[in-house]
Amino acid sequence: MKRTLVVLLAAVASCSGNSETPRERLIGQWLYTNSSGGAGVDATFNLDDTYSVQTLQLTSDTAGNDEVETGVFSATDTEITFAPQKHTCPGPDPVYTLTYHFTGDSLVVVFPDGAIALSRNTTPPSSNAIVTFGCFQSDGSFVTAPLAAVSN
Repeated sequence: MKRTLVVLLAAVASCSGNSETPRERLIGQWLYTNSSGGAGVDATFNLDDTYSVQTLQLTSDTAGNDEVETGVFSATDTEITFAPQKHTCPGPDPVYTLTYHFTGDSLVVVFPDGAIALSRNTTPPSSNAIVTFGCFQSDGSFVTAPLAAVSN
C-alpha cells in the first residue's frame, strides 16, 4: 500500500509540471493593461506562426484608438523574432527580435527601454466597442490609417 501511494504521488507530481516548451506556451492571446486601465497591448501568437500586436488606447468608455501590426514570428526559448507584413503605421517595418520569459502565468517581454508582463486572455471578446485604426505618433497624437502591407 505504501509503495502504491509513493508511485501515485510521483505520477501526479510529474503531470503537474508544465511540459510545454516556451515557444508552445506563447500560442494564444496575451493582454497588458496600464495601471490606469486606459491603454494596453493585445498580442496574439497563432499555431501557424502568424501574430498580431495591437496597441490600444481608450478615447471613451466605448471607443478607442488601435495601432495594429501583423506578420509572422519565430521563437527560441528566450527570443521572439517578428517579421511584420502589415501595419497601420506607414514606412518600412524591419524585422526585430525581443527577449521574453515566463514568470508564473505571465509572459514578460523585454524592450530596449523596459519590459511588460502580459496575462493570458481567458475572456471572450466584446463587440460593443468602436475602434479607430491608425498610428500613434511620437508626440502622443494619433493619425487614422488602414492596415496596409509594409516592406521590411
